[in-house]
Amino acid sequence: MGEEVQERREAPTANEPTVTAPIIPPTHSILLNVQQLAVYLGGISDRKVWSLVSAGKLPKPKKIDRLTRWRRSDIDQWVASMH
Repeated sequence: MGEEVQERREAPTANEPTVTAPIIPPTHSILLNVQQLAVYLGGISDRKVWSLVSAGKLPKPKKIDRLTRWRRSDIDQWVASMH
């Protein structure tokens, strides 16, 4: 995890502050919550994510204390196996 996260700066317009958004390298392993995963899978609903998990069709999430997260690398592998 020694990769550096670059920042992208967008030019501000009149009276707007500069917006800085992180650029995450595609190989960088990140954790996704259910809402992020739903968007990552093409905009499906949160309920559909949980339905796929319950049916064993989607990798089970990892529990980190009280948080539920999926590793993006696990999801990418799952998507690749579907093709």
